[in-house]
Amino acid sequence: HHGEATLTFPQTVVLRYTLQEPGRADTAAVDYARWFGARQRLLNTALGDGRRYLVGNRFTIADISVAYALYLGTTLKIDGQVLSSRY
Repeated sequence: HHGEATLTFPQTVVLRYTLQEPGRADTAAVDYARWFGARQRLLNTALGDGRRYLVGNRFTIADISVAYALYLGTTLKIDGQVLSSRY
């Protein structure tokens, strides 16, 4: 229940108010960047038991969708230092 939608929603706010409409809602952009960081920590917790994949013992669409959200966070420079080394 913490899939890519949980990660990408805050990214859309950051994208809108930092690149498309800068100055309009700077505080919202910062707040949602923090929210993204909190979602990353949830992901790290999920992988903290040493598992390699999010679902079961194999690579699935869940890994792909979350990896995309992590890539987008890196592109937006809101990835911080909490990215899991597993991705």
